[in-house]
Formats: sequence, C-alpha cells, structure tokens
Amino acid sequence: MKNRNQSIQENYNLSFSKERTINTIDNAVKQSKKSKIYVVNAHIFCEGIIDPTYQELIKQGTINTCDGINVKRLVKWTSGIDIDLFPGPDMFQEIIQDNRLGPLKHFFLGGSLAVSKGLKEVLGEKDKEYYSPPFVRKAEEFDYEHIASLINTQQPDIIWVGLGAPKQEKVIHYLFDKLDKGVLVGVGAAFNFFSGINSFKRAPEIYRKLHLEWLFRLFQEPKRIASRQLRNLKYLIIGYIKYRK
Repeated sequence: MKNRNQSIQENYNLSFSKERTINTIDNAVKQSKKSKIYVVNAHIFCEGIIDPTYQELIKQGTINTCDGINVKRLVKWTSGIDIDLFPGPDMFQEIIQDNRLGPLKHFFLGGSLAVSKGLKEVLGEKDKEYYSPPFVRKAEEFDYEHIASLINTQQPDIIWVGLGAPKQEKVIHYLFDKLDKGVLVGVGAAFNFFSGINSFKRAPEIYRKLHLEWLFRLFQEPKRIASRQLRNLKYLIIGYIKYRK
C-alpha cells in the first residue's frame, strides 16, 4: 500500500544539504558521539523498495546523504524537495584528502587486500588503520566481536566502510552497538577509486558533471553494471509510483 504520510526524504532520512551533513559529522566527532551515515544512491534506494526491513535500517541513520542524480530527481518529482547531492567519494575526499574537519583518526573497513594496500600507499598510515576482512556472502557472517575489538583498540573518529551495498549498510547496523565511539560511514566504491589502482579509477569530472558516472563504470565492469542499471530502472519507476503525491 502506498505510504502517503512519508516522503522519500523522510523514509531514507536524507539530509537537505551537504553542509548539514558535514556539521553533523563534525559535532559527532567533537562530542565523541557514535553516529552512522548511509550514502543513498539508486542501488540502495531500490534495495529499500524491495526490502522494507532494509529501508527501515537506512532510515535509522543519524543523517544520510543523497548520492546520485536519480534519487535527487525522485525526491524533487515526488515531494518538491530539492536536496543536495553529496556522493560518498566526495565526502571521502573532503574529509580525508582536503582535511575539511582538521586532523582525525580514520579506520578503513573493507576492500580487497590489494585495495587496502593501495589506499595505504596513497593516504599514508599516520592516524589511519586498514582492515580487509575475509570475504563472506552475507553481512551476518562477519565476526563482529573481532572487528569491534580492532576498532575500539584504535579509537578512530571515523570508520569508513567499503563493502558494497546492501552488505555495508547491514555491517554498519550490526557493528554500531559494539563500538565505543566513532562515526560510521558507508562509502561503497570510494576505496577502489582512491586506491591508485588504474582499473578502479573514478569517472573523469566531465562524466560526473553530466551525471554519467554510471556510464564510465559501465565501461569498466560492463556485465555487472548493466545488470544493476536495468534492475534499478525497474525499481526507480516503482518507487516513483509509490511516492508520487
């Protein structure tokens, strides 16, 4: 049944502005307050349409950002709300490489061993810890006690989770209560983009300005991205029908 009381922005707890997101992270770090941030792209939005339990998990984020023009457009078309785009890789760059919030301690959870090694070479090791967990098919199969112990020992300000949706959002959810402090942020492919590995390069700026980053990734991983784009198109349409006024 169509939910007429909740908009997309409300059901996915989307931040209206980039600055509000940055300020939320800054305040949480300064107060040593645990927080979780989900970066909602079309794939995550569609997973929420398919699985209401997953959508409810996303809604519980302290504050979430909009990553992707299709989600931004759907919010605008269905409720008239114009929200900022703030993709995970952009947040990653601003906070880590551009030092937007000053010196912080970071923990990187996810990525292959090769990606973790690349990140370490690009970003360095000062105030940074990297952990590439053994592959599991389901988020429930991770050893959360072990992961939480690693993180709590380091006491990082921000825990970046790069395990791909919908797994990484579930990992953040399961891990949250086991941590002493820290802002958990799911950033998907950002680890790959900033690893320095040529085959994982992020789309050039012209693609991003034209909102065609998906097309660049299609060239990199044609089978996987094509399948995902077709699936997402179906559920974006379903989402529009569900949430339109």
